[in-house]
Amino acid sequence: MPLVNISLNGRSYEMACGEGQEAHLRGLAAKVSERMNQLVKANGQIDEARLLVMASILLAEDLSVEASAHAQTKQRLVNAQHAVERSAESGGSMEKATSYIADVFDDISNRLEKVADRIEA
Repeated sequence: MPLVNISLNGRSYEMACGEGQEAHLRGLAAKVSERMNQLVKANGQIDEARLLVMASILLAEDLSVEASAHAQTKQRLVNAQHAVERSAESGGSMEKATSYIADVFDDISNRLEKVADRIEA
């Protein structure tokens, strides 16, 4: 099992990870470190345990927001599928359903761009 050295708030930690997961672990550690650095910058140096708790809460909030956005997008896709099915069943125009689907995909595209921007930052 590979060992990876990571640094958080000036302290080094040796972490084990799965084979081939070293870069992924370093990336996760970089996100935690970034949050910790933001907190230190905003609040000054604070107790390390408290700093880790605060960073963890902020990262959990990020995940919560992303999960909520994902659920909303998934529901919009389900609604789009139902709209297409209703239109096909009623022999109606596909224009409205197609427009709705285009809006959903625009929304997904915008969300993906925001995620990509956050990753690049």
